[in-house]
Amino acid sequence: MLTTIKDATRLIEQHKIDRTTQRVALKNVLKRVLAEDIFASINLPPSDNSAMDGYAIPISSTGDVLNSTDTIYADEQRELTLKSGECMRIMTGATIPQNCYAIVPIEDVKTDGQKVKLMQNIRPAQHIRSCAEDIKTGDLLLKADIRLNSYHIAVLASQGIESVLCFKQIEVAIISSGDELKSYGSDKESHQIYDINSPLLANRCRELNCKVVEVPIFEDNLHQMIESIKSLLKFDLIITTGGASVGDKDYTKKALESIGAMSIFDGVQVRPGKPTALSYINNTLLLNLPGNPLAAALCFELFGTTIVSKLSGCHKSGVLNCVLKKAIHIKSGRPAIIPGFYDGRYFTAASKYSPAMISPLINSNSFLLAEHSLEDNQAIQIYLTQY
Repeated sequence: MLTTIKDATRLIEQHKIDRTTQRVALKNVLKRVLAEDIFASINLPPSDNSAMDGYAIPISSTGDVLNSTDTIYADEQRELTLKSGECMRIMTGATIPQNCYAIVPIEDVKTDGQKVKLMQNIRPAQHIRSCAEDIKTGDLLLKADIRLNSYHIAVLASQGIESVLCFKQIEVAIISSGDELKSYGSDKESHQIYDINSPLLANRCRELNCKVVEVPIFEDNLHQMIESIKSLLKFDLIITTGGASVGDKDYTKKALESIGAMSIFDGVQVRPGKPTALSYINNTLLLNLPGNPLAAALCFELFGTTIVSKLSGCHKSGVLNCVLKKAIHIKSGRPAIIPGFYDGRYFTAASKYSPAMISPLINSNSFLLAEHSLEDNQAIQIYLTQY
């Protein structure tokens, strides 16, 4: 019996796995998934300081003439106090002196030697950055289970953090089999085709920060399939494409059964992608996708990305609300996965999306799950695939 998309997703989320962690140097944490909450240990800024090159003044009267008594630089820490009738030249980032009312930019004063004349109205605390106005000691900065980006890393660097605890980078093996397949760059006969699924899925997994091994293509052979899968059980995820139907040379399901794979779901109510199946052996998940390239790509976006998020410890982003640009006719029966382009407001379905095609993916950045026909300008929900 085919599993619904909702149930298949639920079964993925409920499947128990062992996740290991490792400490990773800050220079290597881009796209890694954080395994600990990060709290601030340093105030940012660490003290009240100047946001401009200018003059620190103790008064606010426009037209006053003050005597400049000192210059304060950002790389020094001195206990200074402003007195009435005085000002101090100050550089951006420098700690302000005691009794400082405001900072006046250099361009807003006239100078004559040590004499400084204020030319404009001055607001209290103008151009002063308060201690801890950005980050305060004890603040929760980053929560566990987020995938670290360059902005996260900047925050970690601001706290002087050298390394953080991350979930282990997941390892994925990609298997392509078929007598008709040849690797790109090699010669092929007229009846043969180049393997699309391996580079497609391998590089999509790399975009999700997986370590990937592409297994060389091998011929349709049950024994070879069994031995290949056995040799890859050290990986977190094994992805196969094709071979899950009932054809004479569809050996994938037989191979998995013979080595004791435990089924999580076997077949999904979706078009394209009915043969999609997921099983496990110990702590290795085995995802079998359709052999047709577009079907394999779309089912990976629907189920594979959920599995990668589950294994990596990172929460998968949800759906996006938008408007359908042009009506879509859907055959009754299984829900359809439709690739298309989201322009910030409208989703436009690809003009063609047969399961064996690959060209519809060129200009697609999202996909739609539709159970019935949809009208022009109808409100819909889509899944982004490219950001």
